[in-house]
Amino acid sequence: MRITIPVLLFLSLLLGSCSTDITLEGPWEDIPVVYGFLSVQDTAHYIRVEKAFLEPGGNAEEIARIPDSLYYGADEATVILEKVSTGQRFTLSRVIGEDEGYPRQSGIFATTPNILYKIKASQVNLSGGQRVRIIVERPNKESAVAETVILSPIMITQPISTRPFGVVPYNSSSNVVWEAPSQAGLFDVRAVIRYRESIPGSTTQFVDKTVDWAFDDSVIRNPATSNQDINFSSVSFFLLLASELEANPQIIRRFSAIDFYVTGAGTELADFITISNANTGITSAEQAPVFNNVTNGLGLLSSRYRAESLNIMLNENTRDSLRNGIYTKLLNFVP
Repeated sequence: MRITIPVLLFLSLLLGSCSTDITLEGPWEDIPVVYGFLSVQDTAHYIRVEKAFLEPGGNAEEIARIPDSLYYGADEATVILEKVSTGQRFTLSRVIGEDEGYPRQSGIFATTPNILYKIKASQVNLSGGQRVRIIVERPNKESAVAETVILSPIMITQPISTRPFGVVPYNSSSNVVWEAPSQAGLFDVRAVIRYRESIPGSTTQFVDKTVDWAFDDSVIRNPATSNQDINFSSVSFFLLLASELEANPQIIRRFSAIDFYVTGAGTELADFITISNANTGITSAEQAPVFNNVTNGLGLLSSRYRAESLNIMLNENTRDSLRNGIYTKLLNFVP
């Protein structure tokens, strides 16, 4: 059996649009494949449930393009969300992802219909710290079961909107700092730099624009503390803008603010990354070990939470370097 799952599948957390790159080969056997990230921030929860089997001598890629070979029929599987502490059970509805705003990207798998299982958040009222399980029931077969703990809120403590942010001098370093619950094992840290840019031929009309600033998409938790952080070089801010923006004397720019985001995922995803990385390099085995937290099935169930620190302003020294510094003075930023 061979399984390949790109990390971006989990970090993008878009069940309907992400690419699920899986190839399963083995004796004919009905294998439930379960993927889901539950969050208290969602208005609806979606779980992807598929089946994976290949008759001996079959072609996996050909079978993957046949929807009936990929998805369970309406009466072939029931997907249930259960609160472990209370035993409360909620049956998810089988929906078409395209109708929900989640089309499936093109790839080796059938793109339509994009079958997902959904329940509104108001029906289950999940809260941080709860242990939940997803159960896939099939007639005359053992149920596939996966468990996770719903992540409590994550809070960014630096930078914050009440204190101007500085990234000077160039040879210094800065930090993004956040507090996270113990169940969060992996973090994606990024920011969006917002600015305004004059339209061609005008010095008074401006449009809003952004530059994405990605720090790290797989920060492993420091288990010794609830305070997590990532360090970056201050000059990277200026180098990013210099590489992304056109140096044009006819264009005027004004800095607006920076928005910082930290997305945390459960320890299950951290375990997946650790196991995958343990078998890389020139001494690795041909078959990578597979992480799986679905009993009687395959896949990954976890939780996520996205923290925001918005409208961060730059301190005066950083603004001066943005306007007049060696890396960005030709970008024509003005007060």
